Amino acid sequence: MSGMSFVITMDASEVNKTLGGLLERLKSQKKAFERIAKFLERKFIDHFDRQKGHTGKWKPLSPATIKTRKDKSDRPLINNGD
Repeated sequence: MSGMSFVITMDASEVNKTLGGLLERLKSQKKAFERIAKFLERKFIDHFDRQKGHTGKWKPLSPATIKTRKDKSDRPLINNGD
């Protein structure tokens, strides 16, 4: 069998330039994802505060759920200490 060999010649400045560009794009994506996360966080907080989502008001808790609560609260997401 005859052996094969390869010679690779690289220009380090081009590699560094390409990697630098990739790094900048990743940084800008990070900012975009941080903005999206903040937006979603505000939306979730708003939905819980108003007990309402994008499809309308939340359904009331069922009588069975209310019965199992220590304080018999009919309000969703109330921490009753359990």
